[in-house]
Amino acid sequence: MADSFLPLLIKGYNSTLSGGSDSITPTAASQNWQNVLDTGRGDLIGIDVLQTGRLNAIGSSSAINEDATASVLVGGVSVITECEVSDFALCSYPGAYFVSKLKQPGGQTLSWQRSAAATGVYGAQVLGFYENKAGTRQDVREALNTAKLKRRYQDFIFTGNGGVKPETSQQFTVPNNNGQVVGIQLLSYETAAGGTPPVLLNTGTVTFNGVNIFENVLIGYGNGVSTRPQIFPVIIEEGTTFQFSVDSSRTIGTYKFGVRLYFGDARITLPPTC
Repeated sequence: MADSFLPLLIKGYNSTLSGGSDSITPTAASQNWQNVLDTGRGDLIGIDVLQTGRLNAIGSSSAINEDATASVLVGGVSVITECEVSDFALCSYPGAYFVSKLKQPGGQTLSWQRSAAATGVYGAQVLGFYENKAGTRQDVREALNTAKLKRRYQDFIFTGNGGVKPETSQQFTVPNNNGQVVGIQLLSYETAAGGTPPVLLNTGTVTFNGVNIFENVLIGYGNGVSTRPQIFPVIIEEGTTFQFSVDSSRTIGTYKFGVRLYFGDARITLPPTC
Protein backbone atom coordinates (compact mmCIF):
# COMPACT_ATOMS: atom_id res chain seq x y z
CA MET A 1 0.00 0.00 0.00
CA ALA A 2 3.06 2.29 0.10
CA ASP A 3 2.39 3.41 -3.47
CA SER A 4 -1.39 3.62 -3.34
CA PHE A 5 -3.08 7.00 -3.30
CA LEU A 6 -6.73 6.85 -2.25
CA PRO A 7 -8.44 10.26 -2.48
CA LEU A 8 -12.10 10.94 -1.78
CA LEU A 9 -13.19 11.43 -5.39
CA ILE A 10 -16.91 12.10 -4.96
CA LYS A 11 -19.21 12.31 -1.96
CA GLY A 12 -22.97 12.60 -2.23
CA TYR A 13 -24.90 14.86 0.15
CA ASN A 14 -28.67 14.61 0.45
CA SER A 15 -29.62 15.29 4.06
CA THR A 16 -28.62 16.92 7.31
CA LEU A 17 -25.72 15.43 9.30
CA SER A 18 -28.25 13.44 11.32
CA GLY A 19 -29.95 12.10 8.17
CA GLY A 20 -33.01 14.35 8.24
CA SER A 21 -34.74 16.08 5.30
CA ASP A 22 -33.60 13.48 2.76
CA SER A 23 -33.76 15.16 -0.66
CA ILE A 24 -33.49 11.87 -2.59
CA THR A 25 -36.97 10.84 -1.46
CA PRO A 26 -39.45 12.43 -3.92
CA THR A 27 -41.76 15.06 -2.46
CA ALA A 28 -43.80 17.96 -3.80
CA ALA A 29 -42.99 20.05 -0.73
CA SER A 30 -40.07 22.46 -0.61
CA GLN A 31 -36.80 21.02 0.69
CA ASN A 32 -34.06 22.50 2.85
CA TRP A 33 -31.11 20.87 4.55
CA GLN A 34 -27.66 21.85 5.79
CA ASN A 35 -24.61 19.60 6.03
CA VAL A 36 -20.84 20.08 6.43
CA LEU A 37 -18.05 19.45 3.92
CA ASP A 38 -15.66 16.66 4.86
CA THR A 39 -12.33 17.52 6.47
CA GLY A 40 -9.01 15.74 6.13
CA ARG A 41 -9.67 14.64 2.52
CA GLY A 42 -8.39 17.67 0.63
CA ASP A 43 -10.20 20.73 -0.69
CA LEU A 44 -13.59 20.64 -2.36
CA ILE A 45 -12.90 21.35 -6.05
CA GLY A 46 -16.35 21.00 -7.62
CA ILE A 47 -20.10 20.94 -6.96
CA ASP A 48 -22.82 19.31 -9.05
CA VAL A 49 -26.43 18.15 -8.61
CA LEU A 50 -27.91 14.84 -9.77
CA GLN A 51 -31.68 14.48 -10.20
CA THR A 52 -33.34 11.13 -9.47
CA GLY A 53 -35.65 11.06 -12.50
CA ARG A 54 -35.70 8.35 -15.13
CA LEU A 55 -32.47 7.17 -16.67
CA ASN A 56 -32.99 8.84 -20.04
CA ALA A 57 -34.70 12.14 -19.31
CA ILE A 58 -34.12 13.82 -22.65
CA GLY A 59 -37.41 14.51 -24.39
CA SER A 60 -39.50 12.79 -21.71
CA SER A 61 -41.97 15.07 -19.96
CA SER A 62 -42.52 12.40 -17.30
CA ALA A 63 -38.92 12.76 -16.16
CA ILE A 64 -38.72 16.52 -15.69
CA ASN A 65 -39.19 18.75 -12.71
CA GLU A 66 -39.26 22.14 -14.41
CA ASP A 67 -41.67 23.71 -11.98
CA ALA A 68 -39.07 23.39 -9.18
CA THR A 69 -35.82 25.31 -8.80
CA ALA A 70 -32.84 24.54 -6.58
CA SER A 71 -29.95 26.43 -5.00
CA VAL A 72 -26.72 25.10 -3.46
CA LEU A 73 -24.77 27.21 -0.96
CA VAL A 74 -21.19 26.63 0.23
CA GLY A 75 -20.13 28.57 3.31
CA GLY A 76 -23.26 30.68 2.96
CA VAL A 77 -22.43 31.71 -0.63
CA SER A 78 -24.88 30.65 -3.34
CA VAL A 79 -22.87 28.66 -5.91
CA ILE A 80 -25.89 27.35 -7.84
CA THR A 81 -28.83 29.73 -7.69
CA GLU A 82 -32.47 28.92 -8.53
CA CYS A 83 -31.72 26.57 -11.42
CA GLU A 84 -34.31 24.19 -12.84
CA VAL A 85 -33.93 20.80 -11.19
CA SER A 86 -34.50 19.08 -14.54
CA ASP A 87 -31.24 20.59 -15.81
CA PHE A 88 -29.44 18.11 -13.54
CA ALA A 89 -31.00 14.93 -14.94
CA LEU A 90 -28.62 11.97 -15.21
CA CYS A 91 -28.79 12.10 -19.00
CA SER A 92 -28.78 15.83 -19.63
CA TYR A 93 -28.78 17.87 -22.78
CA PRO A 94 -25.13 18.68 -23.59
CA GLY A 95 -24.22 21.79 -21.67
CA ALA A 96 -27.40 21.76 -19.59
CA TYR A 97 -25.39 21.17 -16.43
CA PHE A 98 -21.98 22.34 -15.30
CA VAL A 99 -19.70 20.96 -12.59
CA SER A 100 -19.06 24.22 -10.74
CA LYS A 101 -15.34 24.60 -10.09
CA LEU A 102 -14.38 25.62 -6.56
CA LYS A 103 -11.46 25.36 -4.19
CA GLN A 104 -12.75 25.43 -0.67
CA PRO A 105 -11.43 23.75 2.50
CA GLY A 106 -13.48 21.19 4.40
CA GLY A 107 -15.57 22.06 7.42
CA GLN A 108 -17.71 24.66 5.66
CA THR A 109 -21.49 24.41 5.55
CA LEU A 110 -23.20 22.94 2.50
CA SER A 111 -26.86 23.85 2.04
CA TRP A 112 -29.61 22.67 -0.32
CA GLN A 113 -32.75 24.66 -1.06
CA ARG A 114 -35.48 23.50 -3.45
CA SER A 115 -38.79 25.16 -4.16
CA ALA A 116 -42.09 23.32 -3.95
CA ALA A 117 -43.14 21.32 -7.02
CA ALA A 118 -46.56 20.57 -8.45
CA THR A 119 -45.78 18.01 -11.17
CA GLY A 120 -42.97 15.70 -12.28
CA VAL A 121 -41.70 15.30 -8.73
CA TYR A 122 -38.30 13.65 -8.26
CA GLY A 123 -35.53 13.91 -5.71
CA ALA A 124 -31.95 15.12 -6.05
CA GLN A 125 -28.49 14.82 -4.52
CA VAL A 126 -25.62 17.30 -4.28
CA LEU A 127 -22.27 15.86 -5.45
CA GLY A 128 -19.03 17.13 -3.92
CA PHE A 129 -15.84 16.51 -5.93
CA TYR A 130 -12.71 16.50 -3.77
CA GLU A 131 -9.07 17.20 -4.52
CA ASN A 132 -7.27 14.36 -6.34
CA LYS A 133 -3.52 14.98 -6.44
CA ALA A 134 -2.96 11.83 -8.48
CA GLY A 135 -5.23 13.27 -11.15
CA THR A 136 -2.91 16.25 -11.73
CA ARG A 137 0.25 14.16 -12.26
CA GLN A 138 1.38 13.78 -15.85
CA ASP A 139 2.87 10.32 -15.29
CA VAL A 140 -0.44 9.01 -13.91
CA ARG A 141 -2.39 10.42 -16.85
CA GLU A 142 0.10 8.97 -19.31
CA ALA A 143 -0.20 5.57 -17.61
CA LEU A 144 -3.98 5.75 -18.00
CA ASN A 145 -3.91 6.82 -21.64
CA THR A 146 -1.09 4.60 -23.00
CA ALA A 147 -0.14 0.96 -22.49
CA LYS A 148 1.30 -2.12 -24.14
CA LEU A 149 -0.84 -4.97 -25.42
CA LYS A 150 -2.26 -6.33 -22.15
CA ARG A 151 -5.38 -6.42 -20.03
CA ARG A 152 -6.35 -2.75 -19.87
CA TYR A 153 -9.40 -2.87 -17.64
CA GLN A 154 -11.58 -5.26 -15.65
CA ASP A 155 -15.06 -4.93 -14.15
CA PHE A 156 -16.04 -5.94 -10.63
CA ILE A 157 -19.81 -6.10 -10.11
CA PHE A 158 -22.12 -6.66 -7.14
CA THR A 159 -25.79 -7.62 -7.59
CA GLY A 160 -28.18 -6.36 -4.92
CA ASN A 161 -31.86 -6.97 -4.23
CA GLY A 162 -32.91 -3.73 -2.54
CA GLY A 163 -34.66 -2.86 0.70
CA VAL A 164 -31.50 -3.02 2.84
CA LYS A 165 -29.31 -0.47 4.65
CA PRO A 166 -26.53 -1.30 4.15
CA GLU A 167 -26.41 -3.98 1.48
CA THR A 168 -22.76 -5.09 1.38
CA SER A 169 -20.86 -6.92 -1.34
CA GLN A 170 -18.28 -9.64 -0.99
CA GLN A 171 -14.65 -8.54 -0.72
CA PHE A 172 -12.78 -8.14 -3.99
CA THR A 173 -9.01 -7.96 -4.60
CA VAL A 174 -7.08 -5.96 -7.20
CA PRO A 175 -5.45 -8.62 -9.43
CA ASN A 176 -1.73 -9.29 -9.06
CA ASN A 177 0.75 -9.37 -11.94
CA ASN A 178 -1.23 -6.91 -14.05
CA GLY A 179 0.25 -3.59 -12.93
CA GLN A 180 -1.04 -0.82 -10.72
CA VAL A 181 -4.55 0.54 -11.08
CA VAL A 182 -4.22 3.97 -12.70
CA GLY A 183 -7.90 4.77 -13.25
CA ILE A 184 -11.33 3.92 -11.83
CA GLN A 185 -14.89 4.28 -13.07
CA LEU A 186 -18.24 3.71 -11.34
CA LEU A 187 -20.65 1.27 -12.99
CA SER A 188 -24.35 0.54 -12.48
CA TYR A 189 -26.92 -1.42 -14.44
CA GLU A 190 -30.71 -1.24 -14.36
CA THR A 191 -33.30 -3.75 -15.57
CA ALA A 192 -36.54 -2.32 -14.15
CA ALA A 193 -38.85 -0.45 -16.53
CA GLY A 194 -40.88 2.65 -15.75
CA GLY A 195 -40.97 4.89 -12.70
CA THR A 196 -37.87 5.92 -10.82
CA PRO A 197 -35.34 3.07 -11.16
CA PRO A 198 -33.45 1.61 -8.17
CA VAL A 199 -30.11 2.93 -9.44
CA LEU A 200 -31.43 6.48 -9.00
CA LEU A 201 -32.70 5.90 -5.47
CA ASN A 202 -29.82 3.80 -4.09
CA THR A 203 -26.60 5.37 -2.85
CA GLY A 204 -23.30 3.51 -2.92
CA THR A 205 -19.88 3.66 -1.28
CA VAL A 206 -16.66 2.15 -2.68
CA THR A 207 -13.96 1.36 -0.13
CA PHE A 208 -10.34 0.37 -0.83
CA ASN A 209 -8.29 -0.91 2.10
CA GLY A 210 -10.81 0.65 4.48
CA VAL A 211 -10.73 4.09 2.77
CA ASN A 212 -13.81 5.49 1.01
CA ILE A 213 -13.03 6.87 -2.45
CA PHE A 214 -16.66 7.15 -3.58
CA GLU A 215 -19.04 7.81 -0.68
CA ASN A 216 -22.87 7.88 -0.59
CA VAL A 217 -23.10 8.58 -4.35
CA LEU A 218 -26.32 7.86 -6.26
CA ILE A 219 -25.19 4.74 -8.08
CA GLY A 220 -26.91 5.86 -11.27
CA TYR A 221 -23.91 8.19 -11.65
CA GLY A 222 -22.12 5.24 -13.27
CA ASN A 223 -24.96 4.16 -15.54
CA GLY A 224 -24.37 3.93 -19.29
CA VAL A 225 -26.58 6.94 -20.08
CA SER A 226 -24.85 9.23 -17.58
CA THR A 227 -23.31 12.40 -19.01
CA ARG A 228 -21.16 13.08 -15.93
CA PRO A 229 -17.33 12.76 -15.75
CA GLN A 230 -16.61 9.04 -15.59
CA ILE A 231 -12.94 7.96 -15.41
CA PHE A 232 -10.82 9.20 -12.49
CA PRO A 233 -7.01 8.84 -12.33
CA VAL A 234 -5.80 7.06 -9.18
CA ILE A 235 -2.91 4.87 -8.05
CA ILE A 236 -3.90 1.62 -6.34
CA GLU A 237 -1.48 -1.21 -5.62
CA GLU A 238 -1.96 -4.79 -6.77
CA GLY A 239 -3.44 -7.02 -4.07
CA THR A 240 -5.44 -4.21 -2.45
CA THR A 241 -8.83 -5.35 -1.15
CA PHE A 242 -12.03 -3.42 -1.83
CA GLN A 243 -15.76 -3.63 -1.19
CA PHE A 244 -19.08 -2.00 -2.08
CA SER A 245 -21.81 -0.88 0.32
CA VAL A 246 -25.24 0.28 -0.88
CA ASP A 247 -28.12 1.96 0.90
CA SER A 248 -31.00 0.37 -1.00
CA SER A 249 -33.60 1.03 1.70
CA ARG A 250 -35.61 3.44 -0.49
CA THR A 251 -36.57 0.80 -3.05
CA ILE A 252 -37.08 -2.87 -3.77
CA GLY A 253 -35.61 -4.10 -7.04
CA THR A 254 -32.56 -5.88 -8.41
CA TYR A 255 -29.67 -3.68 -9.46
CA LYS A 256 -25.96 -4.04 -10.25
CA PHE A 257 -23.22 -1.77 -8.91
CA GLY A 258 -19.46 -1.87 -9.20
CA VAL A 259 -16.29 -0.40 -10.65
CA ARG A 260 -14.08 -0.70 -13.70
CA LEU A 261 -10.37 -0.70 -12.89
CA TYR A 262 -7.84 0.50 -15.48
CA PHE A 263 -4.30 -0.94 -15.35
CA GLY A 264 -1.02 0.76 -16.29
CA ASP A 265 2.41 -0.50 -17.43
CA ALA A 266 5.42 1.04 -15.75
CA ARG A 267 5.34 1.22 -11.96
CA ILE A 268 4.70 4.68 -10.52
CA THR A 269 6.34 5.44 -7.18
CA LEU A 270 4.63 8.20 -5.26
CA PRO A 271 6.23 10.56 -2.73
CA PRO A 272 4.54 10.68 0.71
CA THR A 273 2.37 13.66 -0.34
CA CYS A 274 1.70 12.30 -3.85
